Amino acid sequence: MSSRIQKWIHFLEEGEGARAIRWTTAIVAFIALALLFDLSAFKNFNTEEAMDMSQLARNISEGKGFTTEYVRPFSIVLVEARANDKLAEIQKKLAGKNLSQELRTRLEKEQTGLKKLASLNTPHPDLANAPVYPTLLAAFLKVAPVDYKISQKKFFSTYMPEIWMAAFNQVLFFLAVLVLFKIARELFDRTVAWISAILFAATELFWRFSISGLSTTLLLLIFLCIAWTLLKLERNAQEKPPNRQLFFLALLTGVLVGVGCLTRYSFGWLILPVIIFLIRFGQEHRRKLSLATIVTFLVVISPWLARNYAVSGTLFGTAGYAVCQNTPVFQEARLERSLESSSPFEKVFVTDYMRKLMVNTRDIVENEIPRLGGSWLTALCLVGLLIPLQTPAQSRLRTFVLFSLAFLCVVQALGQTHLAYDSPQINSENLLVLASPLLFVFGVALYFNLIRRIAFSEWSTNYAANLLFCVIISAPLIFALLPPRTSPMTYPPYYPPIIQETANWMREDELMMSDVPWAVAWYGDRRCTPLTKTYPEDFFKMNDDIKPVQALYLTPKTMDARFLTQMVKERQNWGRFVLESLSRGEVPDGFPLKKAPAGFLPDQFFLTDWERWTASPK
Repeated sequence: MSSRIQKWIHFLEEGEGARAIRWTTAIVAFIALALLFDLSAFKNFNTEEAMDMSQLARNISEGKGFTTEYVRPFSIVLVEARANDKLAEIQKKLAGKNLSQELRTRLEKEQTGLKKLASLNTPHPDLANAPVYPTLLAAFLKVAPVDYKISQKKFFSTYMPEIWMAAFNQVLFFLAVLVLFKIARELFDRTVAWISAILFAATELFWRFSISGLSTTLLLLIFLCIAWTLLKLERNAQEKPPNRQLFFLALLTGVLVGVGCLTRYSFGWLILPVIIFLIRFGQEHRRKLSLATIVTFLVVISPWLARNYAVSGTLFGTAGYAVCQNTPVFQEARLERSLESSSPFEKVFVTDYMRKLMVNTRDIVENEIPRLGGSWLTALCLVGLLIPLQTPAQSRLRTFVLFSLAFLCVVQALGQTHLAYDSPQINSENLLVLASPLLFVFGVALYFNLIRRIAFSEWSTNYAANLLFCVIISAPLIFALLPPRTSPMTYPPYYPPIIQETANWMREDELMMSDVPWAVAWYGDRRCTPLTKTYPEDFFKMNDDIKPVQALYLTPKTMDARFLTQMVKERQNWGRFVLESLSRGEVPDGFPLKKAPAGFLPDQFFLTDWERWTASPK
């Protein structure tokens, strides 16, 4: 009996039982923390890209394909130009004499479809987002009990589909914590691994990303998986002769970078630090490993790039023009709202790119890097990247992190758009945050390297020092969980019940225009285009030449514009349109939308062609 008891004690204290208890405790603690954070600090979506990807995921889940309700004017231009090229080719073929009736019928059918596509009479293909995250989200929405209808309009606080999406991202966050633990355990020891994982899971910045609706949490997981495969690959490269696992890891690395690129196009630039790592540490297999990784990467991304080219004549859709945005010619979101057919690259000079790179890089160095991980651990992390390390694996992974940071810094600086200004730090263009979990590992390792030099006389003192360290680093999250509770509402400018109500007045084939078209597409599930770059010129070009605009919805985003610069001086600005409409008590002459419901002014403004609120559209 005594021997059996001793076996149980050993099983629970040092054996598999102890491991099961630790992991069960960790999982329960993470779930409890997630519930507490969602109850205390959850906020509805407040970024354009989160709502854009969410409505895209819903369309995929409902069988509508990779189509969007948020229709950018610049996307219309690209699709129309590509459709016109195809129509010209079809016209040449139809002019031929020796065409079979079957081929002629097929070409005529394709011709009709292209004409409908160019005139927005069919679902518009999305050209702004990469496919992986919306597709995964669509699969989740397919099985989750999601109800998109807002029933409590008077006492509205949270939109339930966004809570389900937060839960989805928090599962990805937990998986990222597990992978980071494995990396830290492989590089250092169990203590460093546990503290690194705990601090990663207790960083407020990553919890804010988990409820933001962005793909950043998925990219964190992919980046950590790439680091794990490189770490294993480096270990296997030391073996002679090389085993099959070595080349399998190279192929897996290429797949992961490709999937990351198809999650966010700018992530694809990480193929360069990956290849540098393989060349430096791949031993005599470096050429084969590099070639296998590059080929796999290209195989993964090529089908989607071919789809983009077939639809728009570009490899990356509208996202490929991010480098042109926030240059002197295309300030804010002017490029996406533009209906000009000429290429944006013709209007942006090399000096504009250099200026954008220098200005944004300076801002990254001064502001982004010092708060890279969203906590005070950043300073320790950066120092941890500079001190000598004990093993080659530690030094080599650190090299990968440094190269990744350098490339991500340049890519983030050149690819920055208005999204980074609309939502500082919590935006998909914040690429540096992807490397911060690995920085945590080196920072924690440095902390233990320093703390072990201090001779604590008692075990309890050492434990208290570690606990105090974790509490200090986790202070931002602790304060976020404490009262008072922040309001989940993101008004102004978003009030989902009103957006959904106005959208329900529209038919599915009709077109709205708004200063928050992403919100109309997400909450209202109706096709909506952003305000054109100018009024009246671009508006009537859209209304007369492409598709009639049958409703205009404005929020405080426009109604609360600056009086002098955005309403008085800018004569072809929508702020001027609002000023003239409110001061005269009627819309400017020639504007086709004249009916407005009561109760919207002064915060919001809704115009349409007939009194839709009196009867449901058929």
